[in-house]
Amino acid sequence: MEPWMWVVLVVAGIVFLVFLAGRGSSGASVSEAEKQRIRNTLVEKMNKDTFLLRYPRNHRNDFEGAFVIHNSTQQKWFASHASQVHYAIMEIFTGNIGPSEICRDASAGDFFSVRIVQLAGSGYNDRGQLQRALKATYAAGKKQY
Repeated sequence: MEPWMWVVLVVAGIVFLVFLAGRGSSGASVSEAEKQRIRNTLVEKMNKDTFLLRYPRNHRNDFEGAFVIHNSTQQKWFASHASQVHYAIMEIFTGNIGPSEICRDASAGDFFSVRIVQLAGSGYNDRGQLQRALKATYAAGKKQY
């Protein structure tokens, strides 16, 4: 086996282990008190058009956290996390990342709201935990993108 093949195998193994370690819990066991705490740490709630006007592509005060996008027209939810939350949401609404259905539905005139929670001060150690808590709080058992 060529030396470069060993490197590829080792890197693939590391990526797989990181993936398994990051999976964590499903968030289904989030208590009602924890859900209420998440609701109280809500940073912003606004519709898609307001969001895109307030946070242009070059927004400088971005932060690490998690967010939930809610299509109020179709009652569909999407939860995610990012190192630059505002930039990630803007990219989702413009169709560059994430579910393309969100961009399509927004272009069709569906009404969206965005809930954002900053990681710092949320009580969580990583974005994945925060995302799972947001999903359990707002989108558990509901139609997902």
